[in-house]
Amino acid sequence: TIDGISAGPGIRNESTTVFTNEGSLIIGANSDAGTFGINNDGGDFTNEDCGFIHLEADDPIRNNGVFTNDGHIIESATGNSSITTNNGLIQNRNEGTFTVGTNNGIVVGSADYNNLLCAGTDLITIGASNTLNVATTWYNNALQTNVAGQYDQSTNTFTPTNLLAAPSILYFTISDTDCSYDVELPYSSSSNTGGTATWTGAVSTDWNESCNWSTFAVPTSSQQVIIPNVVNDPDIMIGTNADAKSVEVQAGAILDIQLGATLNIVTATSEDAIVNYGTINNVGTLTTSLCDIGLVNEPSGVVNNNGTISFGHVGGFDEGGLDNKGTFINETSGIINCNDYDGGGSRGQGILNSSSGDFTNRGTINIGAIESTGVTGIWNFGAFTNDTDAEINIDRTSYSSIWNDDGTFTNRGEIIVGAIANSFDADLYNDAIFDNESCGLIHIISNDFIVNLGGANRIFTNNGTIIENGSAHSSITTNNGIVQNNNGGNFTITTDNGTLITDNMVALTGCANANWSDSENWHNKSLPGLTDDVVIPEWTGTINIADATDGFAKSVDLAINQSLNIASTASLTINGASDVGFTCNGSLINNGLVTIDGTGDNGIELGDSGAVENTGIIQIGHGTAITEAGIRVSSGGYFDNTSSGLLDIKNA
Repeated sequence: TIDGISAGPGIRNESTTVFTNEGSLIIGANSDAGTFGINNDGGDFTNEDCGFIHLEADDPIRNNGVFTNDGHIIESATGNSSITTNNGLIQNRNEGTFTVGTNNGIVVGSADYNNLLCAGTDLITIGASNTLNVATTWYNNALQTNVAGQYDQSTNTFTPTNLLAAPSILYFTISDTDCSYDVELPYSSSSNTGGTATWTGAVSTDWNESCNWSTFAVPTSSQQVIIPNVVNDPDIMIGTNADAKSVEVQAGAILDIQLGATLNIVTATSEDAIVNYGTINNVGTLTTSLCDIGLVNEPSGVVNNNGTISFGHVGGFDEGGLDNKGTFINETSGIINCNDYDGGGSRGQGILNSSSGDFTNRGTINIGAIESTGVTGIWNFGAFTNDTDAEINIDRTSYSSIWNDDGTFTNRGEIIVGAIANSFDADLYNDAIFDNESCGLIHIISNDFIVNLGGANRIFTNNGTIIENGSAHSSITTNNGIVQNNNGGNFTITTDNGTLITDNMVALTGCANANWSDSENWHNKSLPGLTDDVVIPEWTGTINIADATDGFAKSVDLAINQSLNIASTASLTINGASDVGFTCNGSLINNGLVTIDGTGDNGIELGDSGAVENTGIIQIGHGTAITEAGIRVSSGGYFDNTSSGLLDIKNA
């Protein structure tokens, strides 16, 4: 035992001298042993088989001669040690380098072993001529009673089964035919929390497993994340709150975010938060903040969203929420929120669908509900489809809510503009092909308008419903559906094959079913009341007021080829029409009760193709007088009050 050497080494072996250890050398157990624990200064130093050298203080081995280890050396120095040949066991327990000229035995290191333990390979350095045997069972305690895992010397791999949280120590034995050595392998958590973390998927698909990352630590909010195409694709599992500074999903790779999981990306630079060349499947929550663009979906990229994606979650984006160049599907349960545009440029938008982009919305998109997203809500150069039952809500844009610049925009669902706050220019600019298909609804609540720039390649076709509240002028190419023009502005339709209505008029679409009492069957998604002039257009088919149901209207205009059936316990009340109460160019079949009062013209007026079959009760003028006739039938009209029918007209 050697301690307390103030100058010079614990052992100095001069040139031409020989030092042989067959017992135990303990150097620096209680105090420092000098600059070096052992200084082999040109001599011949041998630690024999089963010999033990323990350098406990911060004193390395210096070798300028021939140093051979056939036994066991434990070195705890932060400085660098070296020997000539190792045929035994060396434990390097601190941060210094231990250089071995020729290693025929085993060297156990002392660096940060969290990465090595995660990888499970090359935990110890084994020489080519090694004769030592490493125990197969490794333990969590020095008594070697708490099993941590199993080691395979043939592959130099360790499989943990009950590994303690870092920092800790693994304990095992290494032996030969003559001696057995107790070995400690300390390990600690990786301190690599900056720079880039690359996904390896080394042990599983769990994002939250440190062994699956190149840094051997789960990424933090300060790290850029790269996900290459490997066998185990990352899965952010339920209950996981994952963070990153940015994420790149490379071609062929897949990132899954499960229900109940979250990925938060706060870039805090001018970089894009997510760049996707592969596939992202989100069922949980994905948020991006303080970035240039929230998500860039490259041409090879696919995004399937069944969860919630929020762009500008806790801080804005400079350029846009989403730039889609690939395939993006917002599924039925998917929600996309875009808010808080921070940039000073002229191209800020909630969603940019580039020329190669194919965007399908089957869920809900909310743009500008809290803060402006910039110039445009949706800027389309590619193929954009708002599918049946889908909804797009856009507010607070500085130029247009939707700009269909050079692509095809198809609406089969609902587009609601300006419910919270209006844009500062036109709500919808069409410079390409825009189709509002049957049962599609475009509802411009704010005082804004539609601009169809016109020309051979600028075609706006409406087969559904448009409700526009602008005082300025709107225009489309063709109307085969319903256009409601409110607030006094002109609405120019080049070819009008549909129905044009104004304020306080409600038109039937029949988009849901044949039931009068279903609000989804009406153009504004609301049931008509006594202040509404009801229009039942030609293409909507049969409509029923079912048993135990009451219908109300200020007036009703039933188009040719249409049929209104009133069940035996149902009723239709019409009151206060400024003109005819019920204009019938189709077929009215009444088995219940029809009440008409206070009309400015006839109570019922049948056109040339109009027909009424009454087996119930029709009361006209019982409450308020009818200005003209109770019933007026044109030369081609037909009114049949059957044997069970009651027609009761007063004050007409």
